[in-house]
Amino acid sequence: MRERLTGLNWRHVSIVARKEFTDTLRDRRTWLAMVVLPLVIVPVLLLVAPSAIQSQIAKVEESVAAVAVVGGEDAQRFLGFLSQVEGVSIVQSVSPEADLTARKIQAVLELPAGFDADIAAEKAVVVEIAYDAADQKSASAQGRLLGVISAYSAVVAEARLTSRGVDPELLRPIAATSRNVAPPAKMGGVFLSMIMPMMIALWAVTGGMYAAIDATAGEKERGTMEVLLAAPPSRGSIAVGKFIVVTATSLFSAVISVVAMIAAFAIKPEALAFGAPAGSVAVALPIGRLALIAVASIGVAAIFAAIQLAVALFARGFREAQAYLAPLSIIVVLPGIATQFMPAADAANWTFAVPLLNAIFVYKELLEGIVNWTHIGTVLVSSLVFAYLCLQVTVALFRREQVVFRT
Repeated sequence: MRERLTGLNWRHVSIVARKEFTDTLRDRRTWLAMVVLPLVIVPVLLLVAPSAIQSQIAKVEESVAAVAVVGGEDAQRFLGFLSQVEGVSIVQSVSPEADLTARKIQAVLELPAGFDADIAAEKAVVVEIAYDAADQKSASAQGRLLGVISAYSAVVAEARLTSRGVDPELLRPIAATSRNVAPPAKMGGVFLSMIMPMMIALWAVTGGMYAAIDATAGEKERGTMEVLLAAPPSRGSIAVGKFIVVTATSLFSAVISVVAMIAAFAIKPEALAFGAPAGSVAVALPIGRLALIAVASIGVAAIFAAIQLAVALFARGFREAQAYLAPLSIIVVLPGIATQFMPAADAANWTFAVPLLNAIFVYKELLEGIVNWTHIGTVLVSSLVFAYLCLQVTVALFRREQVVFRT
C-alpha cells in the first residue's frame, strides 16, 4: 500500500532527520556553503566591490583629460578659457582620431573656422566632441568638455545681455533648492531592498544544495543508500527526513547571509549607497521585521529543498549532482535582477502567489518598512502549497528503484 505524506511514521522521520543532521554537520562542504561562503562572500560583494568601484571612479575623476583641438586658430578666447579648466590638458596630435582610438588622448574637440568672429556677430556656433564611449576616461573627458562649453556659453550670453543694458539675472527668475525629507533609516531601507532580496533568496536556495547532494548522490557514492533503504523507515519517511534537514540548512544559510549583510553595512554604511551624502543612509531593521523575513524564507527553502533532492537523486555521484543543480542559482538570480530597481509598491497582487518572486517582493516590502499581512500570508500559504507538491514528487521518486539505484 502506498504511503501518503499524511500517514508517515514521524518517529522514523525524526530518526532519519537526526541521522542526516549528523552527516551534514560532519560534511565540510556543507559547512562551507552554509556558513563560510555567506560570511565571506556577502561582505566582499557588499563592501569590497563598491569600494573598488568608488576607487576606480575617483581615479577617473582625478585624472587629467588629454584633449586634441582641431581648428581653433581663430578661437583664442575660448581656448584661453579652456586652458584654465582643471582636469583638461590641451595637447598636440598629428592624427587625433587615431590617437583617440589608441587611447593616447581622451577626446578631440573640433572648432569651426571663424569661431570668435561668429561669436562676436552673435551667431550660433556648433562644435563637435569626438570621444570613445567604451573608455571611461574618454567618456569623462566628454562630460568635462560639455561642461566647459556650457560655462563659456553662459559667459557669452551674459556679456551680450550686459552690452544691451539687460541684467542677466532676468533669465534666472526662479532659483530652486532641494530638501530630502526621508530619514536615513528609510533611505537605507530603500537601498537594502535593491540588494538584499536577491541575496537572501540566493542563499535560501543554494545554502542547502550540498546537504541535498550529500543526502542523495553522496549516499550512493558511499554505498550507504542501500543500507538506509533496507532499514525500517519507509521511503516516504526517509525522503521527508532528508527534506527537513535540507530545508533547515537552507534557512540557516539565509539567516547567516542576512546577519553578514547587516554587519557589513553597520561597519561601513556608506557602502550601502556610495555617492549619497554622509549620514543620509542608515541601517535599521527591527527584530520583528527580520523574523518576518525568516518566515517568508521558509517557503522558498522548502520548495527548492524538495527540488534539489529530486534532481540530485537522479545523479550517479556527487559531481554529476553538482552539474545538475548548478543552474538553480541562475533561476534565482534572474528574477532578483529583473526586480532589483522595482519598488515593492509596484508589484501586482498576483506576483505574491508566484514561488520565489513572491518572497522577493515581500523581502522588499519588509526592508522598506512595509508590513502587509495579506501579502505575507499569501506568500507563506502559496509557497507551502508548492513545497508540498514538490515534496510529493520527491517522495514518489524515492519509491522508484530505477531512479534510486541509477548507477
